[in-house]
Order: sequence, then structure tokens, then C-alpha cells
Amino acid sequence: MIASTTLPHTPDAVSDRSLFDELAPHYWAMDFVSFGLSNQWRQRAVDELRLHKEARVCDLMTGGGNSWPAIWSHLGTGGSITALDYSEPMLMQAREHLNPHHRETVQLVYANVLDDVLPDAAFDAVLCTFGAKHIEERHYHRFAQIIHRLLKPGGRYSFLEMTLPTDRLLRFGMLTYMGQVMPLLAKLLTGHENSFRHLAGYTRQFGNFQRLETAFQQVGLETSVTSIWGGCASILNGRKLSKPL
Repeated sequence: MIASTTLPHTPDAVSDRSLFDELAPHYWAMDFVSFGLSNQWRQRAVDELRLHKEARVCDLMTGGGNSWPAIWSHLGTGGSITALDYSEPMLMQAREHLNPHHRETVQLVYANVLDDVLPDAAFDAVLCTFGAKHIEERHYHRFAQIIHRLLKPGGRYSFLEMTLPTDRLLRFGMLTYMGQVMPLLAKLLTGHENSFRHLAGYTRQFGNFQRLETAFQQVGLETSVTSIWGGCASILNGRKLSKPL
């Protein structure tokens, strides 16, 4: 059953919500401007969760629900998805594109991830694709604690994010594409470019998973980082090992 729950927003906890409200009607273009790579990488991130057929999956900062097909490719009829986002227009886009066959398996939750509203140890897996860069660094430890709390003992998590390559030429090319070429392509496809242009700035500020990985380790999460496309993207994944520190 799909249920939307309107919950209070924590000011300044995550980057500007208005950006994603504005981006929501145009987010479908992301697969085109990434030449299909974004969905390929989402599938890789979901594969790292090693889901069983009855798994309960939490998809944090779900956006338009773009990762759901990859999740459903692993789940059976007993599996379920709880999808959280703090942009109501994004959740409405996700609802509109929801496969009718999966309506009973998805719950939509309208909340800021740092409001910490989901139940303890309720999930076999936690997924987050392209959302980590929008968490402010000062909230990393709290964010890590939330991930630890949501997971069942032994539960797995997988975070996919655009990251900065160490190779300077590759990094320059990536940021140029994201900051200049991608917005122009998005404008051709949708008539809109502003919110796409901001994504390069968030990626530059995020850099890589090193600081977030440290926070995850500090609360008792196993960590491993896989580099994709020479470091243009990375997957931080692991499992819940111990009680939080």
C-alpha cells in the first residue's frame, strides 16, 4: 500500500529543498544526459545489497523512484520498499510512474532523512543513490547513526554517488560536462537547465566518500568503496556489524 506521510522539515539539515521541487518534473531527463549510465550504476549499487526475495528495502532520498526497477529485479512478492524523500513533487513523480503491479509493495514517506522518523531495525537493506552529496558534512555522524539504527543486524547498505576523480584531466572533463554541457542538453530536452547546473557544484563540494565512510565506521558499519569510471562515481557499501559508539 502507498502511504504519504507529511512530516516536519529539519531546517538546513539537507541542501535546498526548492532545488529538487524545481527539478522534479524534469528529472526523467537525467538518464538521457548521463547516456544511460545513471541507471546502470543504480543497478550496480542495488546488486551490492545482495537482496533476498522477502527483503524490506529502505530507499533514502528516493527522488523519482529511479532505483525501484533495479530493486524489484531482486525482490519477490514478499519484498517491500519504503521510499523517503523531502521533496513532495519528487514523491508525486515517483507515484505517477509507479508500476501498478507493485503498488502494494511501496510506502512513500515525505520527510527529511535527518528527521529520523522510520522504525528501528526495520530493514534488511538501505539504499541511497545520488543523495549523499546533499547531506551537509556537519550531519555525517548523525546520518551514519540513522543508517545503523534502520538496519537489522547483518543488514546491508549501498550508497551511489558522483565523485571527483583523482586524475586532474578526467576531473576537469567531468565537471565541465556536468556544469556546462549537461545543463544545455537538459534545456534542449526539457526547456529547463537551472537545477541541473547546480548538481556540479554539489559534486565538487562532496568530493568523495572518505569523510562519510569514516563516520560510518565510527558507528559500527562495515565499509567498502568501489570506484566506477575512473572515480567519476563510487559506491560505498557494507553491513551492520555492531552497536553504535
